[in-house]
Amino acid sequence: MSARRLSTIACRVSAKQRLLDFAQILRNTTDALGANNRNVMKTMHEVIDWQVICDLAQQVGSRLNARQWTMTTAESCTGGLIAGAITDIAGSSAWFESGVVSYSNEAKHRLLDVSVKVFEQHGAVSEACVLAMAEGALRSSGADVAVSVSGIAGPGGASPGKPVGTVWLAWALRVTSELPGAQAKTTAQVCVQTDVNVDAQVFLFDGDRVQVREQAVFQALRGTISRIDNIGSRNL
Repeated sequence: MSARRLSTIACRVSAKQRLLDFAQILRNTTDALGANNRNVMKTMHEVIDWQVICDLAQQVGSRLNARQWTMTTAESCTGGLIAGAITDIAGSSAWFESGVVSYSNEAKHRLLDVSVKVFEQHGAVSEACVLAMAEGALRSSGADVAVSVSGIAGPGGASPGKPVGTVWLAWALRVTSELPGAQAKTTAQVCVQTDVNVDAQVFLFDGDRVQVREQAVFQALRGTISRIDNIGSRNL
């Protein structure tokens, strides 16, 4: 067996064991604190199996396929993990357009057209930055849906008001709607208008660097499903 194969197996076993170990620690701590504190413990960590993330990616793909849409990603702190989860799905080339990993501010500016003023006024881990990243990814790729992420995975990098675990996510979706019939030149014509809906959400994740990044991917995919369901049904 090759060294690369052994390394891959070791990583998978290590990740699985880490999840099992933490789940046991969580159960023990919860029992020690008592039933009244169970809700508090549940909010401290969200232990996520990678298979759960892949299942979400599959759900994203099913929704995109049904609408004949494509998707793009713009990632900073997750370093391509969202795109990785998506491309783990066989056949994702039918609906996944592209992924950009823009780790530095210069890359965000050059690849996604994020204004330098955004970094000066708000920083890279901000609502303004991820909104610009999502819009830039959508514009450059020609896709119908974009998700972007920027955050502080730790263990360093915290700043006042932005502790480790702070992660901003943003989504951009093209929304096509029919204009009133009076604007068409003939009754046989249908006028359509395409707008871009964008929104962002901030999260504060607990855990180590791996856990913060996993939770960011989970929320990115879950948020994508929610927005496709809420907005995409108008375009079916």
